[in-house]
Amino acid sequence: MAQTASPSPTTTTSPGTSACPINSPLPSNIIEVRIPQGATNLGQNGFGTNPLSVPAGTVVIWVNDDSVPHTVTSDSNAFDSGNLDPGEAFAYFFNSAGTFPYHCTLHPNMTGSVTVGSAPGSSPTPVPAVTNGDDSGGDSSGPTGY
Repeated sequence: MAQTASPSPTTTTSPGTSACPINSPLPSNIIEVRIPQGATNLGQNGFGTNPLSVPAGTVVIWVNDDSVPHTVTSDSNAFDSGNLDPGEAFAYFFNSAGTFPYHCTLHPNMTGSVTVGSAPGSSPTPVPAVTNGDDSGGDSSGPTGY
């Protein structure tokens, strides 16, 4: 009697696509900054909310609502949107604490900064002190004598 091989599963990938693991935490916050009409005449206010303070783990999205192109370019070259035409947006994930100044390369008078603090919930939670023989009239329903 002839044996037939049972089909074995195969994995196919479409050209130009691949699976990749996510090694970074997903953003806990998404903040939108709108570049307003006439931003080139607004200088430091040309990036809307400025300066911006966010916790680590935040994605900031800049949306160009102006009628001319702009860029969102980090002073340290950590990020650069390239030219954002009217209606286009650029997003950047801020995962570490620090201050990140940026500017528009097309309009150098437009400047901004993002200050990133610690991630939400990353600071230690204070624990109440446990005392023995406390006669302050507090709640006595819990265990004592640790």
